[in-house]
Amino acid sequence: MENNQFTWVPFFKEVHEKIHTNYNAKQLAIIANEIFGHIKDIDDSGNEVSIQEMSPINFIGYFNRRLKLRNRVIYCEKLKEIMNLISDIPKDFDGIPEFNNTNCLCMPFKKDRASYIIQEQWEISKEILENHINIELFDKILSNDHPYIGLSYLSRFCFIVKPEKYYPYDKQMAINLNAKMPETFKGYEDYCKLLKDTYPKKTSYELSYEAFIKNNNKWNQKTLTDISKKDIFMNSNQDKLKDIIPLNQILYGPPGTGKTYNTIIEAMKIINPSCIQYDNGNVKNYDEVKREFNNYKQEGQIEFVTFHQSYSYEEFVEGIKPDLNGDNLGYKLENGIFKNICEHAKPIATTTKHAPIDFSNTKVFKMSLGNTLEKEDDIYDYCIENNVVSLGWKDTDFSNCKTSQDFKSLDNSWGATALERFVKWMDIGDIIIISNGNMNFRAIAQVKSDYFYDNNTPISHTHFRKVEWLYKGEDIHYSKINNKLFSQQSIYGYFSTARKGQPDYNPDLKTDELNKIITGEINKEVSKPHILIIDEINRGNISKIFGELITLIEEDKRENLSVTLPYSKETFSVPKNLYIIGTMNTSDRSIASIDIALRRRFKFKEMMPKKELVANFGIGFDEIFEKLNTNIKILLDRDHQIGHSYFIKTKYENADINVLKTIWFSEIMPLLNEYFYCDWEKLKLIIPGFINKSKVPDNFQNECDEFLYEFKTFDEVTDFETVLKQEKFE
Repeated sequence: MENNQFTWVPFFKEVHEKIHTNYNAKQLAIIANEIFGHIKDIDDSGNEVSIQEMSPINFIGYFNRRLKLRNRVIYCEKLKEIMNLISDIPKDFDGIPEFNNTNCLCMPFKKDRASYIIQEQWEISKEILENHINIELFDKILSNDHPYIGLSYLSRFCFIVKPEKYYPYDKQMAINLNAKMPETFKGYEDYCKLLKDTYPKKTSYELSYEAFIKNNNKWNQKTLTDISKKDIFMNSNQDKLKDIIPLNQILYGPPGTGKTYNTIIEAMKIINPSCIQYDNGNVKNYDEVKREFNNYKQEGQIEFVTFHQSYSYEEFVEGIKPDLNGDNLGYKLENGIFKNICEHAKPIATTTKHAPIDFSNTKVFKMSLGNTLEKEDDIYDYCIENNVVSLGWKDTDFSNCKTSQDFKSLDNSWGATALERFVKWMDIGDIIIISNGNMNFRAIAQVKSDYFYDNNTPISHTHFRKVEWLYKGEDIHYSKINNKLFSQQSIYGYFSTARKGQPDYNPDLKTDELNKIITGEINKEVSKPHILIIDEINRGNISKIFGELITLIEEDKRENLSVTLPYSKETFSVPKNLYIIGTMNTSDRSIASIDIALRRRFKFKEMMPKKELVANFGIGFDEIFEKLNTNIKILLDRDHQIGHSYFIKTKYENADINVLKTIWFSEIMPLLNEYFYCDWEKLKLIIPGFINKSKVPDNFQNECDEFLYEFKTFDEVTDFETVLKQEKFE
């Protein structure tokens, strides 16, 4: 650690340990109220009281709200004195993504709080401390049983108290993965592992801090700024994808391990990750994902090709082809699949056409649609599709409110102010800028109706206005229309609040630039990700197929290097938004012997057999399956194992031994025969050694014996490991 940087790390680790050694829920609440003066709670009778119980998550979260650095240090000084801590008082909070001031307790008020919430948050906190997570409990806390917390806040707590193991899941860190928020502890573990593997030389707090720096959101040592949700490490959507998902990758492994199956998932992770739903790390809606995949394929965003020994450059890139027109034979130049998808991937210009707005008589509001930290894109998507804007505060109809006091009588909080602005200050014809974090906006709307209340929508919001969307699409940086960052407030106006809804000149808003976007004078180029899937990529002659273009697919050569194509004489380059996903069967050709051009330019992702995906067939076949592959690895190599897709659990969940026999004799035995061709001694070891370890019926074993017709009789092998130690197999 640098001097005076990340000084919070040992401090909060000690606080966490001290809490579980010396304090309970009531004592934590007493300490918190003593330090902060009064922490609001609402009791069962609806009366406002000081909070009476807290969990470590609430307690530590309250110290890491959006506060001035000076105040945070003072609060830590008080805590050190009360708890008699050894660690130095933090001089910085660099890298901590702060808890929102309005929800930093991560739980409902007492009147709505289930009795188990505090207890279970204590339990998970202790398990985090002891490195022994109860997965069911962790997943329960991520569910609706624990409202107001979610993975975004729970992961921040994990990160603050144990940064050597956990990473925060917030917009800054997660956007680079282009991944949907994990729904389970297993998904969160995978997320942490991916970050650790991607940045092995950086600690979690260094990486979190670097996200701020690379976002041009310099840390101010006097005050802490709000979290920025702009792209972190790169400047464009394609670059942020590239940082985690390689432009060129190959899925490799033995036959039947789901390589082709997973190309669809990998493609959708790039193009539309929100369509994928996970269950314990596995995709649970594959059929829906495949339908989406086919839709993108029909639109030309995805192409699929299989390489083989006779496949050529002329088919892949471009070439002269015969053209039979009646009795006349001619020749024509045709583009191949690679050139076509490169052309299709070129950026397209988007425009918006609308009459200019008279801002001298029109108010401008900024709104957020959903919580971007929690990735509530479903709310934004609903509003776009239904031509509305919404607020998600109290589930109460505010239509009859006329004065500020009326709003406060229904909800005496900051939410009443937000609803007053939305219901009373906003008029038909006003303009709303929809922010995406505090550095970008993604839509512009014009109000078309008065406020209305609707609690029958599929989203959690109930307060609406109808709008016309004047712009919607890719993020645009705040500086294009505004001199200041967007605030975190849900809604505010670009006018003096003293005038309450009257148009007012605001020097921070560039209305001329705003009109350029609304009228379509600014054309914005949009680069959609495209995918080329190459099945059996190692079976083709790479030099013959790619030719001179093998150099252009390298990540640093994309759009920076071009060649003249030999037939059309056109200048050609490979776009940055084209992803190439290959598959390779390691039993067809060992990974050690693949074309060196592929190895240099592609990242390799191994796919091995998974015992947990194999059906039982009523005989414990998953254990048999694992033993079979162990034998194959010993006698041959790991590249020739049998894949799980031959016996996939979801397909054969209720199948019996007769179904297994059909698969075994029609697919597995011929494959083993091919693997050990002309090496009957080893094959003779594999089959009886495998079968005798199983619980299959005798007739199944007899049929296996008969399959080895070259050996009508042979001794039964009962100890496979002993046989391996015989001299001829050493």
